[in-house]
Amino acid sequence: MKTCPNCGALIDENVKFCPTCGTPAAVETAVRSYVPATGDPYDHTPEFDPRDISDNKLYGILVYAASLLGIIVALLAVPRSPYVSFHIRQSLKLLICCVIVGFVTAVLCWTIIVPFAGGIAMIILLVVYVICFVRACKGKAVEAPIVRGINFLK
Repeated sequence: MKTCPNCGALIDENVKFCPTCGTPAAVETAVRSYVPATGDPYDHTPEFDPRDISDNKLYGILVYAASLLGIIVALLAVPRSPYVSFHIRQSLKLLICCVIVGFVTAVLCWTIIVPFAGGIAMIILLVVYVICFVRACKGKAVEAPIVRGINFLK
């Protein structure tokens, strides 16, 4: 038995349409089996309109180059662009991680190992920012490494 993607009713595996609402039952399997053409499950580039990407690539780059200021400018300039919204979410994840690392490092600055580890973590996050910047320059929408597991900004 499987569930209807529209109404949630239980339907048999061999039924093509939901007997309750008439929604095609094949929609659920098509959504589940989606794998991007690149084979990378973190690459969301095919999900966006190529025109949206080309028109708003600069704002996608800006959110990584100018961090919080770039996020604010992008939100004000193109609030309805799905491509820019994706990059804003990725940049926010990185920014929140930087703030957390900086806060923990500042609070525990009297220790020896925490400032050292915090500095290394900040360098790693800077490298991730650069990776995301380069991908945005190429018009790609790939989730940021290391912070892609943070699910609060999906």
